[in-house]
Amino acid sequence: MKERILRNPPPQGWRLVVVLAGAFCSFAPVGTLMWMVSHPPGTWMAGLLGAIYSGLIAICWASIFIFRKFWYLVPLIICQGTLPPLFFMWSARAQLLNVGSSVSPQGRLLTLAIMTLAFIILGYFLIIRYTELQERDATRHRTELDLAAGIHRTLVPAIDVSTPTVHIIGRSVPSSQMGGDLIDVVTEGARVDVYLADVSGHGVKAGVVMAMVKAAIRMRLRNASGFGGLLADLDAVLQQTIEPGMFATFACMRFTANPGGPTRASFALAGHLPILLCSPQNRTIRDLPNDALPLGVGEDEIYSEQDLLCQSGDTFLLLTDGLTEVMGADGRQMGLERIRARFAELIDRPLPELHQSLLDMARNHGKQIDDQTLLLVRVN
Repeated sequence: MKERILRNPPPQGWRLVVVLAGAFCSFAPVGTLMWMVSHPPGTWMAGLLGAIYSGLIAICWASIFIFRKFWYLVPLIICQGTLPPLFFMWSARAQLLNVGSSVSPQGRLLTLAIMTLAFIILGYFLIIRYTELQERDATRHRTELDLAAGIHRTLVPAIDVSTPTVHIIGRSVPSSQMGGDLIDVVTEGARVDVYLADVSGHGVKAGVVMAMVKAAIRMRLRNASGFGGLLADLDAVLQQTIEPGMFATFACMRFTANPGGPTRASFALAGHLPILLCSPQNRTIRDLPNDALPLGVGEDEIYSEQDLLCQSGDTFLLLTDGLTEVMGADGRQMGLERIRARFAELIDRPLPELHQSLLDMARNHGKQIDDQTLLLVRVN
């Protein structure tokens, strides 16, 4: 699920009043200057009416660009060319332009100059005030984003875990400061559990759901119950807590040492991409497919767990669609087949090198637009 982000939103509330008042006062002197250069100079009322007219025109122009209503430019330009004669004709007929006519030309000029200076100073003050408000908001937003990034690093750290049974390498790269992807490793005696979750969307909203999922899973995995019960419980919790339209896909594996025999693995998926298994002996890729709906979609889904036996060197790949859906310059997604081919090609490489190569492959294919998470598990 991709979210539409509105860039440079228009100011709201008090900030909108400040910026429009700043536009008014900054351009109002155009009206007073018009009467200052006339001969004889206009009255203070004529200067005030000119300032009001110029300021209102400035507000109209500013509003069009702030709210991006560019189709109003044509009527505004027409009105700007036709209204001044009508406005001042009406003002003259109402004898408003003559208010203050008893003042000498020098007095009129001084009054208009003071009026012009006052509008310039007030406009400058309002623009500076608006800039301060914007900078304060920007500082707050930067602080919040830095905090979100720190929380994400704490909740979803890079993984490099070695046990007698498996070696695990994992990393989640969010598309913003806080993502909705989750990877984790839980060890309990000879048992090693690894899982990957992908909450729909990205950003803080998805990150909050991701944190809730991690807490629930950690508590649930403290006992040795099967994955079927774990997914059923997660599904019930998410249905009651997330917003309509949100969901989470999930993939999990459990590795158990078998003294004197092959390592035993079990896995379960919920609406997720298949887990890829590659053996270095023949470089063939085997899909461990998903046959269940995502978590939290509101259906009475039954989640099952499957078992398999592993040989030394067998490597499992878990990933999110942020990697497969990277769009290239040719307009085509990277897709799962290219990842399969690179995975098989480099299966005999050290696990960190294989992991980095797959991430670089996605990075070189196109721009990241979603959270990208990759988890590799190699059986010892």
